[in-house]
Amino acid sequence: MTEPIARPVSQLRAGDLIAPDDEGTVYVVCAVSQPVGTSRRAELVDARTGEAGRCVRLQLHDAVLTVPGRAQWVVVAGGEASESLLVGADFHAGDERHHLTTWDVEIDLLGRPGWEQLRRGPRLEAARAA
Repeated sequence: MTEPIARPVSQLRAGDLIAPDDEGTVYVVCAVSQPVGTSRRAELVDARTGEAGRCVRLQLHDAVLTVPGRAQWVVVAGGEASESLLVGADFHAGDERHHLTTWDVEIDLLGRPGWEQLRRGPRLEAARAA
């Protein structure tokens, strides 16, 4: 993995991996509310666990630390149920044995509630037995 770099928030897109705070937690930008403006917001999820993160106002930062890599959808089996998580491609959501299917990420420019948000794309690997 290459080094993280600071980029202006005006360049952020859905699917980017960012670390907005000093503690270094990496988040996936899963939706951007509008292309520009003072009320522009980004919805985030934790890139390691897929746990719902928070919503941040992008104009509060001149720049944000971006981490190389792409987001992906992962289906994780948990007992009788399965769960779809959005995580960073270079991160792991739980035990590797529980990853059944991985899906690429596409950007929907007309999505709601975001102006730009992530959705499932084409399948990357076949389902594996847990």
